[in-house]
Amino acid sequence: MAITTNHTIDTTLRKAIDYILNPDKTDAKLLVHAYACTPEIADIEFDCTREHAYNKGEHLARHIIQAFSPGETTPEQAHEIGKRFADELLGGKFEYILTTHIDKGHIHNHIICNDVSFVDYKHIHINEKWYNHSRRINDRLCKEYGLSVVEPNAERKNKNTKYENKPTCSHWMLSLHHSSSFPFSCMFIMSSCVPDKTTRTTRTWSCVIFRLMPAVFSLWAIASSLP
Repeated sequence: MAITTNHTIDTTLRKAIDYILNPDKTDAKLLVHAYACTPEIADIEFDCTREHAYNKGEHLARHIIQAFSPGETTPEQAHEIGKRFADELLGGKFEYILTTHIDKGHIHNHIICNDVSFVDYKHIHINEKWYNHSRRINDRLCKEYGLSVVEPNAERKNKNTKYENKPTCSHWMLSLHHSSSFPFSCMFIMSSCVPDKTTRTTRTWSCVIFRLMPAVFSLWAIASSLP
């Protein structure tokens, strides 16, 4: 299973790029891929593209994170999935850098892409349709590579309990209690249960999720005490 989040980069683009290129995290930069740009000077190239835009906008770039469940994939496979994900999501219109980090307990991809297309000089338009599109691509690729996928609207059942499609507090607690990977489960639940209206604000999904994480941890503590 892979979870994706994204946020904007409004300042210090070079610093963000240097972070994801860290050789200690990317197997001596073997797990680095760039499209239509050169990683070492990508911030300059992104800026040159933005100069052609009629509306420069406030954002320098987008930072997408694709995190995989521990032990479910290899660095090479995760990198390949990340490349296909970025190519399809961005449609070959945006410069991007993809790196795969292997220094944590779970493998995860970082994608930093220009906020302005080098084809038509338009900005990425982030809305509910974009999020749904990115989720469909992500889930389809996971299935294709034999990774698990949590269906957002699927009925979740066990031998004693039936769950409603509509998320509830008890639904959250039972899901967390029976999860083998709590951090990924809570991120998925939060991204599925936050009301749709949040996608129409300037807040990204990642901000919403992390602001609500304390409440999720409280629910997990309760769920852990269940038999």
